[in-house]
Amino acid sequence: MLGTVDTGEEDGLVNLRTGPGTDSPVMLGVDSGQRVLVLARNQAATWLYVRTADGVTGWMSADYVVTGQPVESYPVQ
Repeated sequence: MLGTVDTGEEDGLVNLRTGPGTDSPVMLGVDSGQRVLVLARNQAATWLYVRTADGVTGWMSADYVVTGQPVESYPVQ
């Protein structure tokens, strides 16, 4: 399912991390408004495992991804 990165700001960035948590290293920043493919979520449904348009996969806070379905409906990874 596709989702849209939304920081609430026109030109904000959301960190894409190696794991589901702020302790995990940041791989890159994803621009607000970019589309991502949501692949999975963590057990608590607070982080989403996504693939960017460039094919990079990583974890992003669910607070910054707008999807067409509840976060809990994605499989747990």
